[in-house]
Amino acid sequence: MAEYSGAVETARKQVAAAHAVLAGHRPSSYGCCSCGRHLPCSVALACARSSAHHAGILALLRPAV
Repeated sequence: MAEYSGAVETARKQVAAAHAVLAGHRPSSYGCCSCGRHLPCSVALACARSSAHHAGILALLRPAV
């Protein structure tokens, strides 16, 4: 079971990184993201997908660790 510890740590780091980037990408006025891109912001979408993907990995591996 210890062979999954590296994958779990990587997934946790990826989720944390995605959340950190998402903190700077919030909808603001005039249909733009706070970063200046038009909504939907491609960076925010990519980070949300990455977070969901790695959270799924954590859900699968956490019981094994």
